[in-house]
Amino acid sequence: MRTWSVAILMAAMSSVRAQDTAFYSTLKGRVASLSECDQYVVSGPDPEQPARQLQISRTKEGRPRWEKRTITEGRNDPVPDGIERTYDVHGTLRLEREFSKGTGVRVSSFWKDGQLRRLDHYAKDSLTSRSCFKPDGTPDTWYPLLTEPRFKGGMDSLYVYLRTNLRYPKKALRKDVVGKVNISFIVDRDGKIVEARVVRPVEPALDAEALRVVRAMPPWEPGKADDIPIPGRYTLPVVFSTGAGKDRAD
Repeated sequence: MRTWSVAILMAAMSSVRAQDTAFYSTLKGRVASLSECDQYVVSGPDPEQPARQLQISRTKEGRPRWEKRTITEGRNDPVPDGIERTYDVHGTLRLEREFSKGTGVRVSSFWKDGQLRRLDHYAKDSLTSRSCFKPDGTPDTWYPLLTEPRFKGGMDSLYVYLRTNLRYPKKALRKDVVGKVNISFIVDRDGKIVEARVVRPVEPALDAEALRVVRAMPPWEPGKADDIPIPGRYTLPVVFSTGAGKDRAD
């Protein structure tokens, strides 16, 4: 009996050592302890299939945030395998994605009460069946799980806006300064442009003009998750070419 008890204890200790807990603060990044964090991630072998790695993220209070399962099997980098789950701020399951060695095979989403909202199946990355449901469980018109923010009228209209409103700074034009300024911004739930910033600068005057014209854009169509508007980040390259800008110098 003593030998058996020691074996159980050693197995439990091995399981604890196999897991790793990382604590994170939204403001500070990775921190040292639970008392400093607002979320934490526990990583270790998946009990259902030890060859897989399981990561579970929880809030400081213990509410689930997400689960991810990955597998390596001779690959340089791990790929998704098994079920990923995403929970809302209340710890309610809202999304499941199922993978088989990196390839998606199923997506399910849920209403707040747990009722099935979406059931999509995939084979070789192609959508093979799709269904959406209303809160009462009756069939609904299918819509994509995720849609990206979009300038109203599409990319052609966006290019027209840029060509019409972009003004080449005179000093940069005289010096033949050219380049592509990348501007990152968030399209909020109402389609407004917020938190615009330069992420790939070229020259101060060009950077400032690119930022000005982006901040002045009319509202976009916001991104959506399960047909609900959500904030989405977008990076837009603004190209300055002296040949195209000589009649629009500022």
